[in-house]
Amino acid sequence: MQIKILNIFILLPVFFLFLPAFAFYVPILNHAYLFFYVFLNMFVLILFIFRGREVLNKLVSVYTKTPLKYLIRTFMVMMLSSIIMSFTGITSFSRTFGYIFLYFILAILPVIIYFTYIIDNIISYKNFIKLFIVLFWINLNIGFIAYIGQWFDIEVINTIFDFFANMRILSNSYLNMESSMVASNYTAFGLPRLDNLFEEPGNYAQFLYIFLPLVYSIGNSKFKILKNQYINLFIKKTIIPFTLISIILTLSPIYLLLMLI
Repeated sequence: MQIKILNIFILLPVFFLFLPAFAFYVPILNHAYLFFYVFLNMFVLILFIFRGREVLNKLVSVYTKTPLKYLIRTFMVMMLSSIIMSFTGITSFSRTFGYIFLYFILAILPVIIYFTYIIDNIISYKNFIKLFIVLFWINLNIGFIAYIGQWFDIEVINTIFDFFANMRILSNSYLNMESSMVASNYTAFGLPRLDNLFEEPGNYAQFLYIFLPLVYSIGNSKFKILKNQYINLFIKKTIIPFTLISIILTLSPIYLLLMLI
């Protein structure tokens, strides 16, 4: 997996994909905002400053040649319907525009721009899949460490995971819950529920389930992830069972059923 060192800086938001509950509170918006989006917007701005024409050309090309156009139109309809609801009094203008600004302008749009541009411009599609699989596999192992911390109530481990998944603690601002009630103590049937670095176990189960087809295809293919044949073989042999075990340990009934299907 060869990536130019200079481009690793631009690829930093990809690493933050695996910190999906690392956030800070925004008083003006009365909402928690992920650090992933902070870095994402920062790098999108950098790309527009230094490679604006290239970014726009790539976006136009992908928009016209792929189903991305239908996704964009769907989001536009959603925004328009939200604005109409605010005029009818169903929701307030401040809530509507806060929602549009927070979710569409600062979250969805930067994701589309960033990943549309970096793939094939900064990193090839093949190398992006390699990078994603390696990070995914590392994340699976981190999850097992989190589970051990929950099972044996190891304070050091739980504190570290609560720091990097602090969205669950920030949630008490909205739910008026004690911090201890939203930290790493999800249980069911007297057993801990695996949440890894996600806000709650169901979110982690959903994430694993979404990428289950990719996991199966990589684990059962001759696709070479890393140059080292032993590490490459170890990752490919363990990624499927590690993913299935992780979904089971979340104790999320919906995704357990979907996994079986």
